[in-house]
Amino acid sequence: MCNPRRIRVRASRQLAEAWRAEVTRTVEATGTATGEARLVQALGRNLPAPVRQRLIVLLRANPAWRTVGDALRHDMPGGFIEYRPDTGEVEIVARVTNEFTVEASATRTDAGEAIGTAESEYEVMYYTDGYGGRTRKVAEKEGEQLAGEAAEAQAREEAVRAAQAEQAAAQQRLDEMSADIDEEARTRALAAIEDQRRRRDLEMADAAALLAQTYQQDYLREVNLPLAQAYRDVLVAHAQRVGAAGLTVHEDGHVIDIQFEQREA
Repeated sequence: MCNPRRIRVRASRQLAEAWRAEVTRTVEATGTATGEARLVQALGRNLPAPVRQRLIVLLRANPAWRTVGDALRHDMPGGFIEYRPDTGEVEIVARVTNEFTVEASATRTDAGEAIGTAESEYEVMYYTDGYGGRTRKVAEKEGEQLAGEAAEAQAREEAVRAAQAEQAAAQQRLDEMSADIDEEARTRALAAIEDQRRRRDLEMADAAALLAQTYQQDYLREVNLPLAQAYRDVLVAHAQRVGAAGLTVHEDGHVIDIQFEQREA
């Protein structure tokens, strides 16, 4: 067995470690969609002038009716009814609203790779006569493996440290942009609100039209009852003015029965 020999084997490795930094801001915004439907009826155009004037007096005396511009308005569930003394028109307005919420996000990212480089040296032993299988070739292969593993471990550690440092720096840069990212998310949320509102307004308009048809009779009752009272008052006043005989007034629910005999002039 010959004397052992020692050799040094050197290996180098270069590894990349990916990193990514991200900032996301989410904004919630609330909007309201509105639908409106209008039905107009020429109720008062053909009314006798005394009846029309008496109807106006009765509506103005009723606390449920209030003056809005040139019209008299009665608020109703889901809308209102208006009587316009100047035209004699009755307008039914039904309104439907729907509140909705949207979310929008804005994201900024940064990414890259950090490089780690390392060298390692390993000393191995062999026998010139290859005693025990320890030839130079075997020793070199063993040394290359051991040195390579050590260099790879060191390169990976360096790459990880570098990636963490670069990621932290990128994250800080992105955090400093938070105000801009918030504003971008807010702008997107407002745009989403407008988009949703346009689509929902169409749905609400259909719902309002259906509501107007559904409530039409209930709304008109608020005008028809005072109108019947106006006819009653005008007829009774006329009968009294001309000295009609047998004047009787009987009211049963929404039905008014007026009887009298008018003497011929």
